[in-house]
Amino acid sequence: MASRRARRGDEQNLDSLLDTMANVTGILIVLLAVTQISMGDAMGRLRDLLAARPELTPASLEAAAQEADALRDALAPLVAEEEGLAEGRRSGREELAALRAANARLEDELADVRDADPQSLRDRARRTLGREQALRGELAAAREQLAELEARASGGVPLARDVKLPDPRPAPPGAREVVVLVRHGRAVVIDARALLEALDAGVARALDTPIDRLSLSLLPIHQRIRLRAHFSRIPVGSQGLRWLIEDDGREVVARLEWRRDDLGETADELTLASSDFARELRRTSPHRAFLRYLVWSDSFETYLAARRSSDESGFAAGFVAYEREQGLFQSLSHNRSRPSFVD
Repeated sequence: MASRRARRGDEQNLDSLLDTMANVTGILIVLLAVTQISMGDAMGRLRDLLAARPELTPASLEAAAQEADALRDALAPLVAEEEGLAEGRRSGREELAALRAANARLEDELADVRDADPQSLRDRARRTLGREQALRGELAAAREQLAELEARASGGVPLARDVKLPDPRPAPPGAREVVVLVRHGRAVVIDARALLEALDAGVARALDTPIDRLSLSLLPIHQRIRLRAHFSRIPVGSQGLRWLIEDDGREVVARLEWRRDDLGETADELTLASSDFARELRRTSPHRAFLRYLVWSDSFETYLAARRSSDESGFAAGFVAYEREQGLFQSLSHNRSRPSFVD
Protein backbone atom coordinates (compact mmCIF):
# COMPACT_ATOMS: atom_id res chain seq x y z
CA MET A 1 0.00 0.00 0.00
CA ALA A 2 2.74 2.44 0.94
CA SER A 3 4.71 1.75 -2.24
CA ARG A 4 1.61 2.33 -4.38
CA ARG A 5 1.03 5.73 -2.81
CA ALA A 6 4.64 6.71 -3.33
CA ARG A 7 4.48 5.87 -7.02
CA ARG A 8 1.26 7.86 -7.37
CA GLY A 9 2.92 10.92 -5.73
CA ASP A 10 5.90 10.68 -8.05
CA GLU A 11 3.62 10.62 -11.12
CA GLN A 12 1.83 13.75 -9.92
CA ASN A 13 5.15 15.61 -9.43
CA LEU A 14 6.28 14.74 -12.97
CA ASP A 15 3.05 16.10 -14.45
CA SER A 16 3.63 19.47 -12.81
CA LEU A 17 7.17 19.56 -14.12
CA LEU A 18 6.02 18.78 -17.64
CA ASP A 19 3.38 21.54 -17.47
CA THR A 20 5.95 24.08 -16.34
CA MET A 21 8.42 23.08 -19.08
CA ALA A 22 5.70 23.30 -21.70
CA ASN A 23 4.71 26.81 -20.54
CA VAL A 24 8.29 28.04 -20.60
CA THR A 25 8.83 26.56 -24.07
CA GLY A 26 5.68 28.29 -25.33
CA ILE A 27 6.77 31.64 -23.94
CA LEU A 28 10.18 31.29 -25.56
CA ILE A 29 8.57 30.45 -28.90
CA VAL A 30 6.31 33.55 -28.65
CA LEU A 31 9.29 35.81 -27.74
CA LEU A 32 11.28 34.41 -30.65
CA ALA A 33 8.42 35.11 -33.05
CA VAL A 34 7.99 38.69 -31.79
CA THR A 35 11.74 39.32 -32.05
CA GLN A 36 11.82 38.04 -35.61
CA ILE A 37 8.92 40.30 -36.58
CA SER A 38 10.56 43.38 -34.96
CA MET A 39 13.88 42.65 -36.63
CA GLY A 40 12.12 42.34 -39.97
CA ASP A 41 10.45 45.74 -39.54
CA ALA A 42 13.71 47.39 -38.46
CA MET A 43 15.59 45.94 -41.41
CA GLY A 44 12.87 47.22 -43.74
CA ARG A 45 13.07 50.75 -42.34
CA LEU A 46 16.86 50.63 -42.59
CA ARG A 47 16.67 49.55 -46.24
CA ASP A 48 14.26 52.45 -46.93
CA LEU A 49 16.59 54.98 -45.27
CA LEU A 50 19.59 53.70 -47.20
CA ALA A 51 17.62 53.87 -50.44
CA ALA A 52 16.56 57.49 -49.73
CA ARG A 53 20.09 58.65 -48.82
CA PRO A 54 21.55 61.04 -51.44
CA GLU A 55 24.54 59.79 -53.29
CA LEU A 56 27.83 61.31 -52.14
CA THR A 57 29.87 62.54 -55.10
CA PRO A 58 32.79 64.99 -55.42
CA ALA A 59 30.41 67.52 -56.94
CA SER A 60 27.97 67.31 -54.03
CA LEU A 61 30.81 67.65 -51.51
CA GLU A 62 32.11 70.75 -53.35
CA ALA A 63 28.62 72.28 -53.34
CA ALA A 64 28.31 71.66 -49.60
CA ALA A 65 31.71 73.32 -48.98
CA GLN A 66 30.70 76.36 -51.04
CA GLU A 67 27.45 76.67 -49.10
CA ALA A 68 29.37 76.53 -45.81
CA ASP A 69 31.73 79.30 -47.02
CA ALA A 70 28.77 81.44 -48.08
CA LEU A 71 27.18 81.02 -44.66
CA ARG A 72 30.43 82.04 -42.94
CA ASP A 73 30.71 85.15 -45.17
CA ALA A 74 27.12 86.10 -44.37
CA LEU A 75 27.73 85.60 -40.66
CA ALA A 76 30.90 87.77 -40.51
CA PRO A 77 29.10 91.19 -40.83
CA LEU A 78 26.56 90.09 -38.24
CA VAL A 79 29.34 89.21 -35.82
CA ALA A 80 30.99 92.60 -36.45
CA GLU A 81 27.65 94.36 -35.97
CA GLU A 82 27.10 92.50 -32.71
CA GLU A 83 30.55 93.64 -31.53
CA GLY A 84 29.69 97.20 -32.54
CA LEU A 85 26.42 97.01 -30.60
CA ALA A 86 28.27 95.69 -27.56
CA GLU A 87 30.75 98.58 -27.83
CA GLY A 88 27.82 100.98 -28.19
CA ARG A 89 26.19 99.58 -25.05
CA ARG A 90 29.48 99.96 -23.16
CA SER A 91 29.91 103.52 -24.42
CA GLY A 92 26.30 104.28 -23.54
CA ARG A 93 26.84 103.03 -20.01
CA GLU A 94 29.95 105.21 -19.68
CA GLU A 95 28.08 108.25 -21.00
CA LEU A 96 25.20 107.54 -18.61
CA ALA A 97 27.65 107.33 -15.70
CA ALA A 98 29.23 110.62 -16.79
CA LEU A 99 25.80 112.27 -17.06
CA ARG A 100 24.86 111.01 -13.61
CA ALA A 101 28.12 112.40 -12.18
CA ALA A 102 27.49 115.75 -13.92
CA ASN A 103 23.93 115.75 -12.61
CA ALA A 104 25.22 115.11 -9.10
CA ARG A 105 27.64 118.02 -9.43
CA LEU A 106 24.86 120.28 -10.70
CA GLU A 107 22.63 119.24 -7.82
CA ASP A 108 25.45 120.06 -5.38
CA GLU A 109 25.93 123.46 -7.03
CA LEU A 110 22.19 124.07 -6.93
CA ALA A 111 22.15 123.17 -3.26
CA ASP A 112 25.01 125.61 -2.64
CA VAL A 113 23.10 128.34 -4.47
CA ARG A 114 19.95 127.61 -2.47
CA ASP A 115 21.90 127.74 0.78
CA ALA A 116 23.81 130.89 -0.21
CA ASP A 117 22.82 134.31 0.95
CA PRO A 118 20.69 136.06 -1.72
CA GLN A 119 22.63 139.27 -1.18
CA SER A 120 25.97 137.50 -1.93
CA LEU A 121 24.48 136.04 -5.12
CA ARG A 122 23.37 139.50 -6.23
CA ASP A 123 26.84 140.90 -5.48
CA ARG A 124 28.43 138.11 -7.52
CA ALA A 125 26.11 138.75 -10.47
CA ARG A 126 26.82 142.50 -10.23
CA ARG A 127 30.59 141.90 -10.31
CA THR A 128 30.27 139.58 -13.32
CA LEU A 129 28.17 142.15 -15.17
CA GLY A 130 30.70 144.85 -14.35
CA ARG A 131 33.56 142.80 -15.76
CA GLU A 132 31.59 142.16 -18.95
CA GLN A 133 30.85 145.86 -19.40
CA ALA A 134 34.51 146.75 -18.77
CA LEU A 135 35.66 144.26 -21.40
CA ARG A 136 33.12 145.63 -23.88
CA GLY A 137 34.45 149.14 -23.23
CA GLU A 138 38.04 148.02 -23.76
CA LEU A 139 37.08 146.34 -27.04
CA ALA A 140 35.28 149.46 -28.27
CA ALA A 141 38.24 151.64 -27.32
CA ALA A 142 40.65 149.30 -29.12
CA ARG A 143 38.52 149.41 -32.25
CA GLU A 144 38.40 153.22 -32.16
CA GLN A 145 42.16 153.37 -31.70
CA LEU A 146 42.64 150.98 -34.62
CA ALA A 147 40.39 153.08 -36.85
CA GLU A 148 42.34 156.20 -35.86
CA LEU A 149 45.67 154.51 -36.69
CA GLU A 150 44.34 153.37 -40.07
CA ALA A 151 43.12 156.88 -40.85
CA ARG A 152 46.49 158.42 -39.94
CA ALA A 153 48.40 155.85 -41.98
CA SER A 154 46.30 156.55 -45.06
CA GLY A 155 46.08 160.34 -44.75
CA GLY A 156 42.54 160.36 -43.46
CA VAL A 157 41.33 157.61 -45.77
CA PRO A 158 40.58 154.22 -44.19
CA LEU A 159 42.98 151.49 -45.27
CA ALA A 160 41.72 149.35 -48.12
CA ARG A 161 41.00 145.73 -47.26
CA ASP A 162 41.51 144.47 -50.81
CA VAL A 163 45.25 144.09 -51.31
CA LYS A 164 47.30 142.30 -53.91
CA LEU A 165 48.76 139.19 -52.34
CA PRO A 166 52.46 138.50 -52.88
CA ASP A 167 53.47 135.28 -54.54
CA PRO A 168 53.95 132.33 -52.18
CA ARG A 169 57.42 132.52 -50.65
CA PRO A 170 59.53 129.38 -50.35
CA ALA A 171 59.79 127.86 -46.90
CA PRO A 172 63.09 128.39 -45.07
CA PRO A 173 65.31 125.29 -44.99
CA GLY A 174 64.19 122.96 -42.21
CA ALA A 175 61.19 125.16 -41.40
CA ARG A 176 58.31 123.80 -39.34
CA GLU A 177 54.95 123.96 -41.09
CA VAL A 178 52.20 125.83 -39.24
CA VAL A 179 48.69 125.13 -40.55
CA VAL A 180 46.05 127.88 -40.40
CA LEU A 181 42.42 126.97 -41.14
CA VAL A 182 40.31 129.84 -42.52
CA ARG A 183 36.63 128.90 -42.66
CA HIS A 184 33.23 130.22 -41.54
CA GLY A 185 34.71 133.74 -41.55
CA ARG A 186 37.31 132.82 -38.92
CA ALA A 187 40.98 131.83 -38.81
CA VAL A 188 42.58 129.46 -36.32
CA VAL A 189 46.10 128.05 -35.98
CA ILE A 190 45.90 124.31 -35.40
CA ASP A 191 48.32 121.70 -34.15
CA ALA A 192 48.29 119.40 -37.18
CA ARG A 193 50.60 116.87 -35.54
CA ALA A 194 48.31 116.53 -32.51
CA LEU A 195 45.29 116.05 -34.78
CA LEU A 196 47.06 113.30 -36.75
CA GLU A 197 48.25 111.60 -33.56
CA ALA A 198 44.68 111.67 -32.24
CA LEU A 199 43.52 110.11 -35.53
CA ASP A 200 46.09 107.29 -35.30
CA ALA A 201 45.21 106.65 -31.66
CA GLY A 202 41.49 106.57 -32.48
CA VAL A 203 42.04 104.04 -35.30
CA ALA A 204 44.19 101.84 -33.06
CA ARG A 205 41.60 102.03 -30.27
CA ALA A 206 38.71 101.23 -32.61
CA LEU A 207 40.43 98.14 -34.06
CA ASP A 208 42.25 97.17 -30.85
CA THR A 209 45.53 96.91 -32.80
CA PRO A 210 48.64 99.16 -32.80
CA ILE A 211 48.57 101.51 -35.78
CA ASP A 212 51.97 100.30 -37.08
CA ARG A 213 50.58 96.78 -37.46
CA LEU A 214 47.53 97.77 -39.50
CA SER A 215 47.19 97.68 -43.27
CA LEU A 216 44.35 100.18 -43.66
CA SER A 217 44.08 99.65 -47.41
CA LEU A 218 43.25 95.95 -46.85
CA LEU A 219 40.79 96.17 -43.97
CA PRO A 220 38.01 93.53 -44.06
CA ILE A 221 34.42 94.72 -44.07
CA HIS A 222 33.74 94.03 -40.39
CA GLN A 223 36.75 96.13 -39.31
CA ARG A 224 35.63 98.99 -41.55
CA ILE A 225 32.22 98.85 -39.88
CA ARG A 226 33.84 98.93 -36.43
CA LEU A 227 36.02 101.88 -37.48
CA ARG A 228 33.09 104.00 -38.70
CA ALA A 229 30.96 103.12 -35.67
CA HIS A 230 33.71 104.02 -33.19
CA PHE A 231 34.41 107.44 -34.73
CA SER A 232 30.69 108.26 -34.99
CA ARG A 233 30.13 107.48 -31.29
CA ILE A 234 33.32 108.84 -29.71
CA PRO A 235 34.72 112.28 -30.69
CA VAL A 236 38.32 111.91 -31.90
CA GLY A 237 40.30 115.13 -32.40
CA SER A 238 41.23 118.36 -30.59
CA GLN A 239 40.80 122.16 -30.64
CA GLY A 240 37.09 121.96 -31.45
CA LEU A 241 37.70 119.67 -34.44
CA ARG A 242 36.89 115.96 -34.81
CA TRP A 243 37.57 113.20 -37.31
CA LEU A 244 34.87 111.13 -39.02
CA ILE A 245 35.55 108.02 -41.13
CA GLU A 246 34.29 107.71 -44.71
CA ASP A 247 34.57 104.53 -46.78
CA ASP A 248 33.53 104.25 -50.44
CA GLY A 249 34.56 100.58 -50.68
CA ARG A 250 37.90 101.40 -52.28
CA GLU A 251 39.48 103.91 -49.94
CA VAL A 252 39.20 104.64 -46.22
CA VAL A 253 39.58 108.34 -45.39
CA ALA A 254 39.13 110.55 -42.33
CA ARG A 255 37.20 113.81 -42.76
CA LEU A 256 37.94 116.75 -40.44
CA GLU A 257 34.73 118.25 -39.10
CA TRP A 258 34.17 121.55 -37.28
CA ARG A 259 32.32 120.88 -34.02
CA ARG A 260 31.32 124.54 -33.84
CA ASP A 261 31.30 127.41 -36.35
CA ASP A 262 32.71 130.02 -33.95
CA LEU A 263 36.12 128.34 -33.82
CA GLY A 264 38.92 130.89 -34.34
CA GLU A 265 38.88 134.69 -34.80
CA THR A 266 37.22 137.05 -37.25
CA ALA A 267 39.04 139.49 -39.55
CA ASP A 268 38.54 142.36 -37.08
CA GLU A 269 39.75 140.28 -34.14
CA LEU A 270 42.87 139.19 -36.02
CA THR A 271 44.12 142.77 -36.22
CA LEU A 272 44.24 143.15 -32.43
CA ALA A 273 47.61 142.71 -30.74
CA SER A 274 45.86 140.66 -28.05
CA SER A 275 44.40 138.13 -30.51
CA ASP A 276 45.33 134.46 -30.32
CA PHE A 277 46.68 134.65 -33.88
CA ALA A 278 48.99 137.56 -32.99
CA ARG A 279 50.23 135.77 -29.87
CA GLU A 280 50.93 132.64 -31.95
CA LEU A 281 53.00 134.69 -34.42
CA ARG A 282 54.96 136.26 -31.57
CA ARG A 283 55.74 132.82 -30.12
CA THR A 284 57.03 131.53 -33.48
CA SER A 285 60.23 132.53 -35.26
CA PRO A 286 59.66 133.53 -38.93
CA HIS A 287 63.02 131.93 -39.76
CA ARG A 288 61.92 128.53 -38.46
CA ALA A 289 58.30 128.31 -39.56
CA PHE A 290 56.25 128.35 -42.76
CA LEU A 291 52.54 129.23 -42.67
CA ARG A 292 50.24 127.11 -44.81
CA TYR A 293 46.78 128.65 -45.07
CA LEU A 294 43.84 126.38 -45.95
CA VAL A 295 41.24 128.88 -47.17
CA TRP A 296 37.56 128.28 -47.96
CA SER A 297 35.74 130.54 -50.38
CA ASP A 298 33.44 131.98 -47.69
CA SER A 299 36.38 133.41 -45.71
CA PHE A 300 38.70 135.16 -48.16
CA GLU A 301 38.48 138.53 -46.37
CA THR A 302 39.55 136.85 -43.13
CA TYR A 303 42.45 135.26 -44.98
CA LEU A 304 43.55 138.68 -46.28
CA ALA A 305 43.67 140.06 -42.74
CA ALA A 306 45.62 137.08 -41.42
CA ARG A 307 47.99 137.04 -44.38
CA ARG A 308 48.68 140.76 -44.00
CA SER A 309 49.61 140.24 -40.35
CA SER A 310 51.87 137.27 -41.05
CA ASP A 311 53.57 139.05 -43.97
CA GLU A 312 54.27 142.07 -41.79
CA SER A 313 55.82 139.75 -39.21
CA GLY A 314 58.16 138.33 -41.87
CA PHE A 315 56.64 134.84 -42.29
CA ALA A 316 56.87 132.90 -45.53
CA ALA A 317 53.42 131.61 -46.45
CA GLY A 318 51.33 129.84 -49.05
CA PHE A 319 47.68 128.88 -49.30
CA VAL A 320 45.39 126.15 -50.63
CA ALA A 321 41.89 127.16 -51.77
CA TYR A 322 38.73 125.14 -51.02
CA GLU A 323 35.16 125.54 -52.18
CA ARG A 324 32.54 126.48 -49.56
CA GLU A 325 31.27 122.91 -48.95
CA GLN A 326 34.48 121.07 -49.80
CA GLY A 327 35.70 118.70 -47.11
CA LEU A 328 39.16 118.36 -45.59
CA PHE A 329 40.39 114.77 -45.72
CA GLN A 330 43.28 112.66 -44.49
CA SER A 331 43.87 109.42 -46.36
CA LEU A 332 44.23 106.23 -44.30
CA SER A 333 45.35 104.07 -47.23
CA HIS A 334 47.76 104.25 -50.14
CA ASN A 335 45.03 104.30 -52.80
CA ARG A 336 44.32 108.04 -52.69
CA SER A 337 41.56 109.53 -54.82
CA ARG A 338 41.39 112.87 -52.94
CA PRO A 339 44.04 115.35 -51.73
CA SER A 340 45.21 114.65 -48.23
CA PHE A 341 45.23 117.05 -45.27
CA VAL A 342 48.91 116.33 -44.62
CA ASP A 343 50.92 114.38 -47.23
